[in-house]
Amino acid sequence: MNALEFAKAWEDGWNSHDLNTIMDLYREDIVFRSQKAVPLVGCGHEKLVISYLNHRGVLATETLYLDAEDKVFLAAACHKL
Repeated sequence: MNALEFAKAWEDGWNSHDLNTIMDLYREDIVFRSQKAVPLVGCGHEKLVISYLNHRGVLATETLYLDAEDKVFLAAACHKL
């Protein structure tokens, strides 16, 4: 499945409100990091997403995962195609 197909399947799953359809896109050992997920599953939310226009005027996002000392231990970048 390419990125656009995955994004469509993800959107359709969440819009369906069907947990099985949603979870079909995730591994069994998924770790959710969300402030809203903390009361439900106890996972942390130590991350930051920064959206910006890069030096070429392309929309980009950086997802930064932070440790207990607020140091980035994992980073992921996405750029509009």
